[in-house]
Amino acid sequence: FESDTLPPQMGQTQLFGGRSFDRPIRPFSGELATITPQNPFIAPMGWRTLRDYYRLYRSFSDGNLYGPVKWQGNQPVTNRFLMHSASYQNMYDVRGYARQPVLLRQTWILATMTENDPVAAGGIAYYVIAVPIISLWNPYNIPLEINSSEISTFGSMFFTAPMHHKVYRGATLIEQGEFPSGSAIIGTRPNGTPRTVPNPVKSNQDGYRMIPVENGLDVIRFEPGEVRVFSTDSDLSLSTNLYAGTGAQANRHFLASAGYTPIETAAGGLRGLKNRVSSGLANQVASGNLSMSLRMAVAPSTNIDTYFVGGSRTSAIGFLFQERYGDQQGLYLPNGNSMASFSYNEWHNVYRLSGFSIDWLKPTEVASAWIVDDSPSARAAWPAPGQTPLPIGIFSIVAKTPEPFDFISGGDFSEDYRNRGWLHAPITNIGGTYLINPNDLTRANSAYQLHFTSANSDVDVSQYLEADGHNGFFGGGYSQSQGVKHVSALNIPAAPTTSLAAFAGATVAPSRCFTDQNPDNFSSPSISNPSGIAAYINRKYYNLKHAAITGAAFGAGLGNAYSHPMIEAEKVYTRNNIGNDPGWDGINTNNFAMSDDFWDHLFLANEELWDSWFCSNISPSMNQGTVVTSMEDVATNFFNDDLTRLPSHYLAYKGGKTTSELTTLIGLENAGYGENGWDKIGAYMLNKGQFNVNSTSKAAWKALFMSLAERPLPLSANGTGISVADGDPKATLTRHPLINNAASGAGPDDENSWKGMRTLTDSQIDKLAEEMVRQVKLRGPFLNMADFINRRLSDDNLGVTGALQAAIDWDEFNAGYDGSTSGTGESINGEYKDAADMIQTNQLPANYPNNKAAVGSRYAGAPGYVMQSDILQGIGNSLSVRGDTFMIRAYGESLSDTGEVMARAWCEAVVQRFPDYVDITDPADKKLRTEDGLPVSDPDLTTANETYGRKMSIMSFRWLNKNEI
Repeated sequence: FESDTLPPQMGQTQLFGGRSFDRPIRPFSGELATITPQNPFIAPMGWRTLRDYYRLYRSFSDGNLYGPVKWQGNQPVTNRFLMHSASYQNMYDVRGYARQPVLLRQTWILATMTENDPVAAGGIAYYVIAVPIISLWNPYNIPLEINSSEISTFGSMFFTAPMHHKVYRGATLIEQGEFPSGSAIIGTRPNGTPRTVPNPVKSNQDGYRMIPVENGLDVIRFEPGEVRVFSTDSDLSLSTNLYAGTGAQANRHFLASAGYTPIETAAGGLRGLKNRVSSGLANQVASGNLSMSLRMAVAPSTNIDTYFVGGSRTSAIGFLFQERYGDQQGLYLPNGNSMASFSYNEWHNVYRLSGFSIDWLKPTEVASAWIVDDSPSARAAWPAPGQTPLPIGIFSIVAKTPEPFDFISGGDFSEDYRNRGWLHAPITNIGGTYLINPNDLTRANSAYQLHFTSANSDVDVSQYLEADGHNGFFGGGYSQSQGVKHVSALNIPAAPTTSLAAFAGATVAPSRCFTDQNPDNFSSPSISNPSGIAAYINRKYYNLKHAAITGAAFGAGLGNAYSHPMIEAEKVYTRNNIGNDPGWDGINTNNFAMSDDFWDHLFLANEELWDSWFCSNISPSMNQGTVVTSMEDVATNFFNDDLTRLPSHYLAYKGGKTTSELTTLIGLENAGYGENGWDKIGAYMLNKGQFNVNSTSKAAWKALFMSLAERPLPLSANGTGISVADGDPKATLTRHPLINNAASGAGPDDENSWKGMRTLTDSQIDKLAEEMVRQVKLRGPFLNMADFINRRLSDDNLGVTGALQAAIDWDEFNAGYDGSTSGTGESINGEYKDAADMIQTNQLPANYPNNKAAVGSRYAGAPGYVMQSDILQGIGNSLSVRGDTFMIRAYGESLSDTGEVMARAWCEAVVQRFPDYVDITDPADKKLRTEDGLPVSDPDLTTANETYGRKMSIMSFRWLNKNEI
């Protein structure tokens, strides 16, 4: 990964006969070759993902294309980064590891508002407004910085989330219909006759772009794991809700400042989209005469925008996370000055970074989906003209957390659809979410859910949108009592990665957003242009079949092994045919293939990597992003037996070559980056003191785990190392090699628990060693490291997790994975397993293909919840399934003619296997297996090497006495 160019087997290849993009790290051969996925444009984790993740720690020759971390004093910082070229508006062929704030909630506060009718003198205009508020999260363990106006959300509130309203004068129903409607009563003419005009908010014209800003147009900085809230307020409002501007359509851009400003305390300015309803009689001045109920409605079949953001048969909310490039229409400051030098149609010159669409409600549920109930006592009133808007409801797309949400009415949609999101539906998968088939299975599997409730005042709103200054809360929930302000979930390498398990911080299979607007960007539409929708002619980027790629997402990264509820336990691939949805015209059916393919990316990645690859640690020595010792010098020192640059268990093996010959062999002769090192280095390194995972010695396992005790860890804030030691020795585990907390947390209510470090007591380690031995006896012998890391492909308890994770969560394993625990104070993750935290078998919200994977703690996979990759980061480089050093003891005796033993002798030899072949004609780095792990049909070795393989050397020999046997 240090190389500036990918080695051949890390490049691109054809997958399933489709177009070229990142080669998966597991070959599609053997039984995998029989799989025909619904969508040929998705594969498991690619080599480039790993490579780009690894390279974040420093700039390379084309580092500007990868967005490496930068250093501010002693602290690494990352910029938002997605892609390197305007020609790439999806996540297929981009270079670099994607980073951006993650959406937690997009909320609209619904409120009533009145004003003196601007058309009919003496009349009153009545509105329902939607005020947008957004919660964004930096999921990384280092600060994230974005420029103000660099990202925005684009949504069509009433258009993609239509609502049905009923307006009453007293007890009399005078108006009902959907927002948006074709026309609305806005008052009476002077002669008393009703006057109707086209509704000012209709079609996609109620769409808007919400642009987070801070301190004018300064940089917005998210501290590690920080949750921030942005909302419009009166200081950023003009005389109308739509900023003045030019372009094909009226401007619809809102600047959003940090924090939440309550509606009722923001004097004056309107801060949201408005939809006009009946205004009543002329000269009506008293408030309270009109009231309204409000519920969800069915989306119109001709709603092309709704289908574009994910499809909707019933009610949906959809919007896009965007980034501008070039000049852009409609970005205006409060003083009216443009933020762009010229205008253009706002559909263009934006990257669609992420798409979100929640088609949550079934058709049978819409009629009971009340936001404001229709009973007389519950209907919403309007304030008098000139008064601040009156909140009446809250409507959100929201990421699931362990804390439940409240709903105001019954029905299936109000059931508990929480899942083990940190494991199986991580919102850190940047590509977004598309729930396009509102059934129990897809609602239960989704990372997000629809949430709505009534609100009678800003007090109700503030209880829902709890904030502390510009911070919101996340983690266990969105309230101050359940959540925290900082949650560090993903690692950004600030130094070379030293262990395969450290790649657990990389996204295994990121969901991808494929909503690009370039007609030549692999998006030739398979759907014909709908008749009667001339505005969309020749817009080939509306390719609904590839709007996004979701499928099985794992929050647990490399080195972990969890089964996924959407994949049958004995398989690595399951097709779930859930992607059918009405097409452009609402009649034809198109299959959203991205919703149907579910791969066990964890299993496949572990299978490929753990027996074929390792981290040599021959990399530049760095200090705050600056090379202190070049990789060539590190390698030279290593081959000269200076072990200060590498872990002590790595030993150099020159194989008869000089140091200069070796540095040339691995491609370091020009003090560059080892272009051949990936292929050669394993033949010239030995691993001292490897631990055999087939051991059934509790004492040996405990000694291995206790090697993690009191080890120094670098602290993100200042780069210095800390040791965790307070009394009894404790094993220190870390989710992130660069940590943000100097103390271990005490459970989900402690903010330290959400920063990725844990300590284990002596009794917990003792129990872990005991359970590890039990798992070895149940599953062993392990034939290779992937066999040890991975779960079994079986529908029993061995198919739920890998051996080490089963030993960590022994209390769940002992209970048969039914959602209960037999835990005691020795339970490593016991703080996350209160009864309310557990999903039990009889509480599942859907019948999954693999129900056993869906039960257990909702916190599983969260920072602070110990996973096997947390332990493997410290010991993974020392593990093996067999040794290369053997002790051989022999016995011989001499017999007389009568068969009596005349003499006995015992001897002992220590024999070590070395990388060299028996016949050194073949170089040690010549392979018996291909890079895909498959046997070479004709390895072209000498006869001796084909017969005997690698060289064995006698390292020591001695005669033994009888009492030594």
